Amino acid sequence: MAKTNWRKDVDLSLKDHLEMLVESVHKHKNSYKKSKNPPVAQLWCALANMSKQIFDLNLKIKLLEKALKDNMKKPSHIKDIPSKEEREDLMKLAANPKKS
Repeated sequence: MAKTNWRKDVDLSLKDHLEMLVESVHKHKNSYKKSKNPPVAQLWCALANMSKQIFDLNLKIKLLEKALKDNMKKPSHIKDIPSKEEREDLMKLAANPKKS
């Protein structure tokens, strides 16, 4: 039975991801070829690569969440409700917009 390139039959939604993973694992070929069981070592390299990607993404998410949370806090000098004078000024501006 002739071997075929099984990767060409992978679903299109996964194909690009598979090729990127194979390419990134191939960079470690010198390492996994030294193993007693290179195919298993190759899978471990792929798993480690994916684990690093997940770790990096989680770190980015945490940083973004912190930035959003910090951004949501209002400084103490900012008021939620404008004063009576500020409301009157806003009403005047709305009633008499400057004509350009």
